[in-house]
Order: sequence, then structure tokens, then C-alpha cells
Amino acid sequence: MEPTGRNMLRRAPRRLLVAAVAAVAAVQASGYACGCDDDYDAALCIPSVEAYLRQGGVDPASVASIRVDAQFRTNNDGDRRFQGWQGWVRFPDRDGAVVFSMQRDCRLRSTWTRGDVQWPGPGAT
Repeated sequence: MEPTGRNMLRRAPRRLLVAAVAAVAAVQASGYACGCDDDYDAALCIPSVEAYLRQGGVDPASVASIRVDAQFRTNNDGDRRFQGWQGWVRFPDRDGAVVFSMQRDCRLRSTWTRGDVQWPGPGAT
């Protein structure tokens, strides 16, 4: 028997909680690092980083690691302001990384590299 009325409302939050816990567990089990700070959820930008990799001709499954960090700027009064994200991608066969600078909504601002990594893909400077 399917829940109706009040019973449906009581069961819906449990279903959402189970789905949320499963999503967090999947991200943690995948080996992705989250450089999260406060309540900012860097994991939300991982799909964008993977999309940028695909646009650059790189299979996201072939990278060694993806790390997304929240970026803050401190004003003259000492208040920290959230600016956006940086997605760091390391490769198993190269010494270095490609870094995606992203806005608050994970849209690409720019891309740069460290070490011997070459990046001809989106956002290349």
C-alpha cells in the first residue's frame, strides 16, 4: 500500500535523507577530495570540472585526483568573502596539475597549469 496524505509527508523526508546520505557516500568513496570550508559544498563543482576535462579531450576517469577548494578574499575590515572555486586536477603520468578557476556557480573563469602539464582545453590562458 502506497502512503497517502500525512503518511506520505512523514516518509518523504526519510527518502530524501537516504538519498542525500547515499550521494555523500558515493562522492567520498570515489576518492574526490573536498577542500570545503564552512558550509560551502565544493562537491557540487566536481561535475563541472569533469565537463571541462571532457571538453579538453581528457577522460575524467583517467586522472589521478580532482580537488575542489573554496576561494575567499579578506577585505580591509577582516571579513572573509566567498569568491568562487578552484578545481585542481592531477594526472598519473605528469608532474603538475591543471587548475580551473570557477565562479560561485561553477562556471569557468580561467584555467592555468602547474608543472609539466599542458592544457589546450577550455579557459586556457
